[in-house]
Amino acid sequence: MRKRKTSPKKPIGQRPQDIDPDAQATEEALASVDLDDLDTATFEIDPVLLERARSRAKLKQITIRVGEDQLEIARRVASAQGEKYQQVIRRWLAYGASKARRNLNKTGT
Repeated sequence: MRKRKTSPKKPIGQRPQDIDPDAQATEEALASVDLDDLDTATFEIDPVLLERARSRAKLKQITIRVGEDQLEIARRVASAQGEKYQQVIRRWLAYGASKARRNLNKTGT
């Protein structure tokens, strides 16, 4: 019976101050900040960017029939942009979904 080779022990659970001596000073400085005294910042995220983030969150496999001409256009666009054609189709779907969502929000439905 052969003996198993074991790898050298690695340090477990290093604390930030063990790695970076300035980390403790940084933690203390951050602890003294009162978040209630900070001003609230409001900003708007581009709807297309938001839809792209949503579409990449979790992908679900589906089967869909598309026209040969649509598929060929998607492949040409993908080739020109150095992407996979599935990415192009997903982007087109995300854009259409974003546009539909905006229209629904405008009408209040």
